[in-house]
Amino acid sequence: MGQNTFSQKEVDTLKLVARLHEGNISYSKNGKLRFNKNNILTQKEITVITLICEEHSSKKIGAKLKLSKGTIDKRRKNILRKLKLKNVVGIVKYAIKNKLYAIK
Repeated sequence: MGQNTFSQKEVDTLKLVARLHEGNISYSKNGKLRFNKNNILTQKEITVITLICEEHSSKKIGAKLKLSKGTIDKRRKNILRKLKLKNVVGIVKYAIKNKLYAIK
């Protein structure tokens, strides 16, 4: 191997280290690697999730964020797709479980 080439194992290891550094991967309590879904959400989507958890409608969320109801609906759909969830209840459960929202 040349000086600037890496084996596939080395490349995979470097990618893993990079993802760990970016926060995409963490260790669970039992020492296993865990891939974090939070990093696939944009900050805007996380804001929408928080407002959903506070029982706001798409129309109210849009008014608060100065966006159209259609834009908020699209963000909701993207959140459901990215997290592989079925409905708003899934979003709320995900937010609580992943500490994006705490019940007051």
